[in-house]
Amino acid sequence: MEPDHLIHHYCAYHRDSRLEFGWIRALQKNRLVVQPVLGREQFLPTNRVLWSQPSQQIAEGGALQQLTRILEEAEGLVVQIDLPTIHALVEPGTELTLDEIAQDFLEEPEGIAHQIALLLALQNTEDWFRRNRQNIYTPLTDEEQQQLHQRRERKLARQQREANIRRWVEELELGKWPNTEEQTLVQQDWIEQLKSLLFFGRDSGYWKELAPWIGLGASHEQADEQQLRRLLQKAGQPVRWGELQLRKAQVSLDFPAEALRAAEVLQQRAQVNFSSLPEERPVFTVDATKTKDYDDAISVKSWTERSIELSVHIADLTQHIDPEDSLFSLAEQRTSSVYTVEDTYPMFPENLANDYFSLRAGPPKTVMSFNLQLFLDGTCLLHGIEHEQIVVQQNLTYEEVDSFVEQQDSFWGMLFNCCDAQRKFRLANGALDIERKEFELDITDPENIRVLERDRKSPANSLVQELAILVNHLAGEQLERARLPGIFRTQAPYEITQELAEGEKLTMDHVNLEGARLAVNPGAHSGLGCSVYMQVTSPIRRFVDLLCQWQLRHALQHQQALFSEQQLMSWASEIELRHRSYARTEREIERYWKLRYVGQHLGQVFAARVRRELNQRIEIELEDLGLVCQLPGSRPKGTQLGIEVMQVDPEGGNLFGEFRNHPGEANSGVQ
Repeated sequence: MEPDHLIHHYCAYHRDSRLEFGWIRALQKNRLVVQPVLGREQFLPTNRVLWSQPSQQIAEGGALQQLTRILEEAEGLVVQIDLPTIHALVEPGTELTLDEIAQDFLEEPEGIAHQIALLLALQNTEDWFRRNRQNIYTPLTDEEQQQLHQRRERKLARQQREANIRRWVEELELGKWPNTEEQTLVQQDWIEQLKSLLFFGRDSGYWKELAPWIGLGASHEQADEQQLRRLLQKAGQPVRWGELQLRKAQVSLDFPAEALRAAEVLQQRAQVNFSSLPEERPVFTVDATKTKDYDDAISVKSWTERSIELSVHIADLTQHIDPEDSLFSLAEQRTSSVYTVEDTYPMFPENLANDYFSLRAGPPKTVMSFNLQLFLDGTCLLHGIEHEQIVVQQNLTYEEVDSFVEQQDSFWGMLFNCCDAQRKFRLANGALDIERKEFELDITDPENIRVLERDRKSPANSLVQELAILVNHLAGEQLERARLPGIFRTQAPYEITQELAEGEKLTMDHVNLEGARLAVNPGAHSGLGCSVYMQVTSPIRRFVDLLCQWQLRHALQHQQALFSEQQLMSWASEIELRHRSYARTEREIERYWKLRYVGQHLGQVFAARVRRELNQRIEIELEDLGLVCQLPGSRPKGTQLGIEVMQVDPEGGNLFGEFRNHPGEANSGVQ
């Protein structure tokens, strides 16, 4: 019907998903001017009209009064509309207009009240007919009715779930949450879903459904985390801040049952029988006191005044873990062990990492031995790489070896001197010797945290570090010589951006240095002064070392590469991303505990140095803690000052304080 022919008609239309009725008063700019029974005028295109019939009134007031009476009559007639019978009598797939349904099934098809009653009946339920945009009605098939029923059941279940969750949140807030024994399985599942929201945020599969019901997403991420941690605390399942950071970095804090079973099976397997070292040749490890996963050992064969012959033994996991094994997949998924101030999260189950694989003193262990001769001029000879079986006599600590070197006991003095010569040889090749303070936190008593400076340049630390660098360099050379792909650790050339003053030591402030990268083709590592470098010395702790061990094993046996370049490239990319995430998390957790330490010394003036100037802020480093923070203010880079700490926010990573003179100077406040 032409638009102008609809003037002075009653009509029905949808507004905000509601069915509305009105009287068409006029046509304006090709739009119908509709006056509803209640409310403001509407301007509608013709296709918005679902139904229309001419009125007997041409005056607005009379027309609306008449429409009101008709609507009241239609409301009473709706119960007489038998849609199930109409649906049963219509042939499946038949397309009908509202007028055709009225003509076929209503006693008074021309009656306006009866037509409106039919329209209301069709509007009130979706059980029997489907309406398309052309206002054509089609009877639902049995399948469509079943789908409709299922949608309604899901909607009801969702409404019930929303009501339950809102009630549970209220119970938590009021302290009425049942204890573990009294909780239903549904409630326990919901608590696990809260953890998923906390650990994965908007990436959680439950976020879209649950977030609006719990009041999440309206503010910043930290507020959401606080809300979820508060609810879990009230539910008796608190989540530590450090655990949250680990979960967010996708660090696996425990092992699946399948991995634990595979570890038990492997432990029952006998070690591969290789030739063993002579019993009179002592084998030892050198590690920190708390180390349990020993992955390298040393044995000295002989020494003279100018050289020393020794072997560096690396735990050989290629003898235990095949790339088809589930434990290999486990290492691939976890990527590396994670070490935080709070705890250690090993790549393999502890009975493997700290026992079966670990080169602990006592039982025989299968190793990959690098047989070396080191000279006092910093050169070395590689006499071969062999698969052997060793028995470690002693797991030595750094402190014990430091005393051996100091006392020039046995071969220790010569070993240290040759390793120190190796270090000087690398420095001559461009290696960086950057001065940096490192700290170790003792949080045994969280209310009385201790900060200890770590000496990375002690004789024991130095010789272990140099031997590891040397072995990794030689392994890279072997793979390069065999022309097999590997995962090499490379670093672009650095730039000295600031000249050192007399007596000044090189720090990161003086150097423009890119981070090391993983690549499948060999390349130089400028920071270490190595022409080629790869990691094979920690296969218990790093998946990349296990991969490189397998490639090296095939190179030594003159076999084709086990892993293709494409496979290694894919692994290298994932490992690099994961390692960066892990390292960042380790630093964040350490920073949290450093701030807690500072919070235990409020009012104390800490020695600080300005690292750089920002926009109305400065970045400072607390020198005796290695803690970097930002404070409002302005000071030139390099300025030494004191910070009197007034408040800390460990979880937010913030420190609040006031400038004072450096503790070594007269303290008269801010100047």
